[in-house]
Amino acid sequence: GLAGLGWTVPVPPATMYVWAPIPAGWNGDDLAFVREVFDRTAVLLSPGSAFGRHGAGWCRFSLVADDAGLDEVLQRLAASGLDWT
Repeated sequence: GLAGLGWTVPVPPATMYVWAPIPAGWNGDDLAFVREVFDRTAVLLSPGSAFGRHGAGWCRFSLVADDAGLDEVLQRLAASGLDWT
């Protein structure tokens, strides 16, 4: 679903999280990015920098919702007007 937004995100082998690089227009500012996503969509992502210096420039999605919940998240992200590339 994230690829459908134009966001290049590595596919995890098996996990309940997806780590996504912050889109280029944010210059790696993961905290500002997740705040803007939340302000526009009410979808809360974790800023990668909260997990240490190696997480900076990334955000983390938790995949603990059911399929309907994940579909809702993707719809909100698509409607946000953000540039995901």
